[in-house]
Amino acid sequence: MSSTFKTLPFVWLAFFAIPLLATRSIPMDYHKLLQEIFEEHSFDTMLLLENSSTSSQDLKQAIHRFPVPKMLITNATFIYKQQFNAEILVIILMMASFDPRIMATVAHILEYMRQTRILTMAIDVETEHKFKQELLSSCQSFNITRNFLYFINSKGNGEENFYILKPYPQYHWHSSGYVQGRKKFLYYPQHWRNMHKKTLLTFADQSNTRAIYFKDAKGNLKINGICARLVMLFAERYNASLQMAYPLSLTQPLHFGEILRTMVKRNLLDIPMVPNSGFDVDHWINSSDVYEYDQGIIMVPCAQLRTLSEVYDAILLNKYLWGYLIVGNIVLSFVHSLIDYVNDDIFPRSQIFFSERIFPGLLGQSFVARSSKRHSLKILYFLLFIAGLNFNTFFSAEVSSVFTSPGFHAEIRTLDDLSQSPLKLLFYESEARVLMPHISLSKDSVVTTNNLTYLQGLRNNLNLSYSYYCSLVSWKTIMRKQDIMGKKVFCTHENLTIFPYIPWVIPLQHNSPYKEALNYLISLVHDFGLMEAWTASTFADFLKLQQKTTMPMAMGPETKPLSFTDMHWIWLLLASGLLSSGLVFLLELVWRRH
Repeated sequence: MSSTFKTLPFVWLAFFAIPLLATRSIPMDYHKLLQEIFEEHSFDTMLLLENSSTSSQDLKQAIHRFPVPKMLITNATFIYKQQFNAEILVIILMMASFDPRIMATVAHILEYMRQTRILTMAIDVETEHKFKQELLSSCQSFNITRNFLYFINSKGNGEENFYILKPYPQYHWHSSGYVQGRKKFLYYPQHWRNMHKKTLLTFADQSNTRAIYFKDAKGNLKINGICARLVMLFAERYNASLQMAYPLSLTQPLHFGEILRTMVKRNLLDIPMVPNSGFDVDHWINSSDVYEYDQGIIMVPCAQLRTLSEVYDAILLNKYLWGYLIVGNIVLSFVHSLIDYVNDDIFPRSQIFFSERIFPGLLGQSFVARSSKRHSLKILYFLLFIAGLNFNTFFSAEVSSVFTSPGFHAEIRTLDDLSQSPLKLLFYESEARVLMPHISLSKDSVVTTNNLTYLQGLRNNLNLSYSYYCSLVSWKTIMRKQDIMGKKVFCTHENLTIFPYIPWVIPLQHNSPYKEALNYLISLVHDFGLMEAWTASTFADFLKLQQKTTMPMAMGPETKPLSFTDMHWIWLLLASGLLSSGLVFLLELVWRRH
């Protein structure tokens, strides 16, 4: 026996056949009642609560005689679902008057399973109407929807009345009985199959394609998305009506995280059109079954072609180019000066490390060679010719290939690549607070915003200024949009999948009476493949909203005229050359005067 029950001295369990408490015959009416309930839908255990030990012994014997395990509770409570997992029937025995303490005990025991079948037997009640109203109010406050009320007169001088609890559209009692000895009703019908136009409060977000809303061509508000369509189907199938808890805003939509925090957690919504996925236990136990399995990914701009100015950057900022020019010029100029000094006693100080004869030759250009019969100088000029020819050939080939095929920027495939890239990851601020502790990315690589419309506009219009976090569902929509455009602008990779397994559920109120109905509908939606149809319908509406940014693009190479920025390095080299020559000219003038 668990430690929980060791601290509950007044709770005792009996999972065995209990002997008869008396030897006289047991009335078959009570046994027949339990048997009919069992045949309607079987149960594994009976849980018995009573407020007096002076209740009908015949009734007790019928309960104890019924061949299922019993749990008898007198003066302690526990949460049944935390200890057991079985289909149960709760039997409440009340003598004379309504006892709210028993109902509070039942509510606590049936935490997270308030839709369990309850059989309330009121014995020798003085005022039936008052008892019914008090029990009805208690059931409504605890979200109990399946209660069968049976008034018993132990003296046998009155009628025994039956009442079935009806929770829709408002809580009320429905009187039932036997016609010609035959039962013409169900003790515990599934009331959620017909809610009789009960109004359910809901709300929708636009942070992803699970729920979108917009005005159509006629100016009517239209809602689509797999979560929105699920809730609308719920209302249609179970004869309920939907009402938005607050007006929907087209200009300032709420993020689903804001809706969860400000509406769902405060029990302001019956069934939201908003999915949720969390880490706390209460979140899962107060939610529907898993509606969708998803992933959390980062979408980054695909590797882009280099621009003309970037091609110049790649050529002129090459360390091997400048290393060849500087080292080659210094070494060959020094050797040339050394040969002149040793053989001809010529020592030009200005040409020791930079010679106008050497530098053009290194670039593969024509140069003026000094007339000399020295073989060492001829060998030097020959080496200079070979070096210049080699440089000119490879440089020309490299430049030609780079200008005709500029190549692509380095592709972002991992979070490390994203950290080292100047590209920032744009996050919605509330999402960043929850998700950033689980992402191995420096804070300098992340930018947050509180403007959801701005974030959605950039992401939906495929703006290349940022990378973005999105769900797999949203990414599939963006991929289909890129297919229509004929150009792949954004990409993602396996190493950019942050959360490979995200189960999404529909959050509900604590002990929600709609959980069973919603779970049943979710299984039907998956069985009939409705999610695929809803996804296609949502994508069609999404394209209508993004029609300007989904026009097919030309697949051929883009051609455009040269601009000032394309010739950036040419202007820079020209200005540097003119500035250097002018500065040298001024220095020569000053040198001659002194």
